[in-house]
Amino acid sequence: MIQQRHSETFDYFYLPMDLKTRYNRGYAYINFTDPLFILDFYLEFQGLRWNERFKDCHSTKQCSLFYANVQGKDSNIAQLQDKNIMKKLEDDVKPVIYDTRLPDPDEI
Repeated sequence: MIQQRHSETFDYFYLPMDLKTRYNRGYAYINFTDPLFILDFYLEFQGLRWNERFKDCHSTKQCSLFYANVQGKDSNIAQLQDKNIMKKLEDDVKPVIYDTRLPDPDEI
C-alpha cells in the first residue's frame, strides 16, 4: 500500500515484528528523503482506520504519525547495527534499505 504511491519518497522502512507470533508490533519507521514528502503521506494515512481501508482487516487500530527521535537513513541504520534483529537470516524481519537517487520534490 505504501509502495503504490510513495515508493520513491523514502529510503528506509522498518516494520518491527514479534519474532514469536510473526505479527508486526503496530508501528513502523520510515525515512523520507525530503521533508516535503511527509505532507502527502500524512494526508493519506493520519487517522486512517485499517478496517475501513481493508475489508479483511479486523484491527480497529488507527494510524498516527509522529516524528522519531532518530532521524536520517544513516542514523537509523547505525542504531540497529548491533541489535539482534540484524543478525537474523530472515530478510522479512529486517529494515528495508533503498539505495535510491534522491528525487526532486518538484518532479513527483
